[in-house]
Amino acid sequence: MGISITGLASGLDTVQMISDLMKLESIPYKNLETKKSGLQKEQTIFRSINTAFRSLETAINNLKYAGDWNQLKGVSSNTNALKVSTDSKVMQGEYNINVQQLATKNVVQIDADHILAELDANKEVKIGNYKLTAPTGATVKDRLNNLAAQINDNSSAETDSSGAKASVIQISDDKYSLVLNSVNTGSAAENKVNFTVNGDDQIVPENIYVNNTPGKDAKLTINGVEVTRSSNEFDNLVDGATFTLTGTGQSTVSVGVDVDGIVSKVKEFVAAYNKVSELVKDNLKSPEDPKKEFNPLQSDSLLKNISNQLYTIFNTGVVVEGAGNSASGSKIQSFMEQIGLSIDKGVTKAEGMTGKITFDEAAFKNALAEDPKKVINIFTQSADSAKDTTDGIMTKFSAIIGNYTSSVNGLVSKKITGYDSELKMIDERLSNMSRSLEMTEARLKLQFGNMETMLSSLKNEQKWLASQFDALLGTKSNK
Repeated sequence: MGISITGLASGLDTVQMISDLMKLESIPYKNLETKKSGLQKEQTIFRSINTAFRSLETAINNLKYAGDWNQLKGVSSNTNALKVSTDSKVMQGEYNINVQQLATKNVVQIDADHILAELDANKEVKIGNYKLTAPTGATVKDRLNNLAAQINDNSSAETDSSGAKASVIQISDDKYSLVLNSVNTGSAAENKVNFTVNGDDQIVPENIYVNNTPGKDAKLTINGVEVTRSSNEFDNLVDGATFTLTGTGQSTVSVGVDVDGIVSKVKEFVAAYNKVSELVKDNLKSPEDPKKEFNPLQSDSLLKNISNQLYTIFNTGVVVEGAGNSASGSKIQSFMEQIGLSIDKGVTKAEGMTGKITFDEAAFKNALAEDPKKVINIFTQSADSAKDTTDGIMTKFSAIIGNYTSSVNGLVSKKITGYDSELKMIDERLSNMSRSLEMTEARLKLQFGNMETMLSSLKNEQKWLASQFDALLGTKSNK
């Protein structure tokens, strides 16, 4: 570190002078830092737009094929009796189902004194394939809890399984029972609680069992045909459908187009489109306060192109073939607005326009119910010159979306990469300028230091010369 002489000889505040000079020297550096900050903000905006575009691309891909609109879903009219879930294998249809009986587990209540007596007598007591060990504990309740823990800890083992879940119930002030529930439901022998002492089933109620309630199979009729299962889940009754029984009673299961699923996908598209539109519009508009700095991307050509292209595609009509209630073979010019989706509907002044889509769900559902093929074509159709039809809206969006999102040639991606290159060059310039400023400051300190040293030397010479003159004048006066 160099030594700084602070005006001892000159009387000047050289530290402040150097600081002021360095502020002037640093103006280009500060300007470049400001430019860097501005570019980083612009790049962040385009990163946000790119992320929003990718969400829009996903939403478009979920709606651009006719198959996306034909997915089926089962609906139960009485979920208190049964619920239904479906997969891609299910076929359209309607099923009248009467749940007559739910599947239940085998429940066995065992007298505490008897089972403990058997164990204390060193008899082999098994629950399923699991052999119980004599329980520890100071009280009957403690010993029963120990037994329950043994049974539960081994209820799901692949081998030596108890096949049951146990609990302890206090049935009076000083009376307890061990209650066993079979792991599985149904009346089949393999689903029962298997309790043995020395290899023999204990079937005499007054001996060991206080109560033994057999498990039952689930029972229902479907379109008049009676079926049973050991479980309350019927996953092989109808291809692609699983019926889960929740109670007894009548229910109608209808398998048809999943309208709610389609609406959900359309809502996702609307939200994704509006996000892109909002980001673009907010960065193109002039600031509300003219005194404030204008948006750095206010006149950006790429943003203008995005805004115009999205708006134009959405509002361009689609020529579709007549379908549903339409005349067969006729050509219909159809618009998104006709099926419940519109941009700035009814807005006539520029300041009121948002560029966002509003979605009338009820109108959309009505249009889908009235003429499903027409609605699907508006979204998914591919142009057919022989039929004079045009691309659907999602087809058009899908064709241009890659122009913006592609990681190789996407316009937004290339814009972001361009910022990276420019920021890299700015960082290099800042680094060079920083070194140059350090050298300039060191040079100024050295120059001012040399000046102070020279002035100090001159002042010393001045004092010596003055003393010499004083000495000479003093000698002459003495003569």
